Amino acid sequence: QPVYPRMLFLRREVWRPGKEPLPAPAAAATPAVGPDETLATLPNPWLIGARPPAPRVALPTKTATMPLARVSYVNKAGEVFPHQYIKWLKDDSNAWVMLIGVEGVPWPAPGDLASAKLVFEVIESHDKADMQAAAAILAAPFEAGKPYDFKNLGAVAGSTIVKRGGGAGAPLDAPRRYEIDVTRAVRAWANGAPAHGLALRIVPNRGVDDGWTVRFTPNDKKPPELMIATYAEN
Repeated sequence: QPVYPRMLFLRREVWRPGKEPLPAPAAAATPAVGPDETLATLPNPWLIGARPPAPRVALPTKTATMPLARVSYVNKAGEVFPHQYIKWLKDDSNAWVMLIGVEGVPWPAPGDLASAKLVFEVIESHDKADMQAAAAILAAPFEAGKPYDFKNLGAVAGSTIVKRGGGAGAPLDAPRRYEIDVTRAVRAWANGAPAHGLALRIVPNRGVDDGWTVRFTPNDKKPPELMIATYAEN
């Protein structure tokens, strides 16, 4: 096993010319390294932070996927829809989102949580540019089929880039699958925070959508899913 050097004794002396240092106290001794030990070295303080960190040890995980069947399509104006596209106007005057309930999900112990992802499919997307889709944490519960106050759309837990498609009225040849990392939200819920759900929304981002007012349509035939990975027991 490694043995790290330790400072056993420190004394400050002021020497005059011709003066000899005082003898070390009787308790001081040179550290010895045993036969089954190695003398480890301390990191150079001038190099700390200048090199990439050691790679993280990948622990085995197991994944559980749970469908999130309770969804509601609403807009900022108070309208509700049986199925609708996701869109956010640049002037913030109106927006269309999908509210997703997470009740009934068995939350893991916070220390066991490795990652969590919101999985959804897209069947139609804007034809001029890609778009940034995000999962926002809801600050209040919602009722399916009823309006929702957009002031309760909280912080973004994670986002992904939805690729451009054929535009409105031109469905994709096959649904495209996307994942959003929502570990932040699930960890908070696992720690006891109220789990009101998520809102799938668009975040206007000129670096992604080139300034276009973009939109995409989720797959109404397949509900979103929550994929939770936990550390497997040894």
